Amino acid sequence: MNQRIIQQFTAMPLALGESHLHGLVASIRAMVASEPKTDLSALSYDWLGNEIPAPSMSDGVMTIPLHGVVAKGLGPLGKFFGFLDVGEFTTQVESAAQDPDVGMIALSIASPGGTILGTRTAAEAVANAAQSKPVLAYTDDMMTSAAYYIGVGANQVMVGSGAAVGSVGVFTYLLDATQFFEDRGVKAFIIRSGDKKAIGAYDIDKLDEEKLAIVQEEVDAFGAEFRGFVQSHRAISDDNLQGQYFSGEESTRRNFADRTARTLSEALRSFAL
Repeated sequence: MNQRIIQQFTAMPLALGESHLHGLVASIRAMVASEPKTDLSALSYDWLGNEIPAPSMSDGVMTIPLHGVVAKGLGPLGKFFGFLDVGEFTTQVESAAQDPDVGMIALSIASPGGTILGTRTAAEAVANAAQSKPVLAYTDDMMTSAAYYIGVGANQVMVGSGAAVGSVGVFTYLLDATQFFEDRGVKAFIIRSGDKKAIGAYDIDKLDEEKLAIVQEEVDAFGAEFRGFVQSHRAISDDNLQGQYFSGEESTRRNFADRTARTLSEALRSFAL
């Protein structure tokens, strides 16, 4: 489990609202340190006391939650600590799209984003579902970064006026602690088979302009893919896709969303018109 966390949140670019990075770190620390004594899959509430949402069906509308930090394969323990299993979400969307009893899919979104792993697949599942039946993406909370990536392919995007929407882009962070260790008489070595392997690994890889340029190229590639997917579904100018996010009202003016709605129920009524 610790290795999964390291791979997703330290070794890969993140599609996450930067202001939530400290909260992510706190969740990861609590998760790594925990030794749960109960069956987490049976719990209805997370470690902060918030209800863990599940898909629900009413009058032909399948509501699928996209709540929490986007992650992949962290299981019940991840849910308990506020992560969303993006693979499970993808399966739920695909199943709803194929279910003849489902007349419409509503995505209830409250997420700052997260890892890029599995995000494109989830986004494509939403866009594909929208080709066969109506799909609404709604947030009165956050729909930023990876969460916006996933939801943008819906037929319509509606938001609460006070929601946070956008933050299109990715980032990663590297620490160079080599001077810290050298000052204490510690010299660390990374043995690699290629000069581009394990750049920035374990905070002990000495970073230079060439290595940083390689990482920048990778981040730019993921960012371009993200922007391209968004612009394939909505006409948004490049200057609005530089990592910034907007209030619900402003997001409609910049074409991130179609309109505002106070609640998901109101959005569904509006969508049906």
